[in-house]
Amino acid sequence: MEVGTLAQWAAASATFLAVLVALFKDEILRWWRKPKLTVSITLQPPFKIVESFLPMNLRWSHGQQGSRAPEIFADGISPEMGKHCDLGRVVDPKHHANLGEELPSAQAGEAVLALDLEVPPNTKSHLIPPGVYQLQLLVAAANCAPVKKVIELTITGKWFADQTQMFSDGLGIKVIN
Repeated sequence: MEVGTLAQWAAASATFLAVLVALFKDEILRWWRKPKLTVSITLQPPFKIVESFLPMNLRWSHGQQGSRAPEIFADGISPEMGKHCDLGRVVDPKHHANLGEELPSAQAGEAVLALDLEVPPNTKSHLIPPGVYQLQLLVAAANCAPVKKVIELTITGKWFADQTQMFSDGLGIKVIN
């Protein structure tokens, strides 16, 4: 093969690669820097599958709680970064009436879990009475594949003002798969 022909092939190949990079730069960068979704859960002020539950999005942590338009979809989550989502809360049962969280199926004085949904349903299906529940979470982002996880929640119905005791004797949580 002649030197001129080899140089011409090298120049043509380099030009072709440069055109490919110019045309598909964004896709190449997305593939190269693609975030990996993972799901983890810790026992923090955080379900048995409930037929009456209306599946809805959870709210992002540290969002605008009083806003009429809560932040449900994050603009994006960069690689190696995180975004927290609140699952719910358990409050002292004596405050249920003030918060509109009375649950007729729960005994007086029992603690219930109030899921932190985009909109609390009028049916009160976001209020979870004592029991053992499974919750299927689907976590997704625009730039990666969804991740499906199942967690098991145990709600004893007991209320403890001490946070450590509440997390050891009032609530239980674990990732099943």
